[in-house]
Amino acid sequence: MSVGNSESRTMESRRISWAAAATGGRLHSGAPDVLFRQVTTDSRKAGPGDLFVALRGERFDANDL
Repeated sequence: MSVGNSESRTMESRRISWAAAATGGRLHSGAPDVLFRQVTTDSRKAGPGDLFVALRGERFDANDL
């Protein structure tokens, strides 16, 4: 999976549980079998079927999410 500079990347469908395991994270709510095809760090570009990842930093503000 490749994510960078607020871009979206189309990829093979993956389960949200796969993303949690791949990043060392955990699913706090929702169904672990939900599928996504894109990962984005730009909430303005996120759409149905996308996995939005909130980032913290000088140019990002994940505190609002």
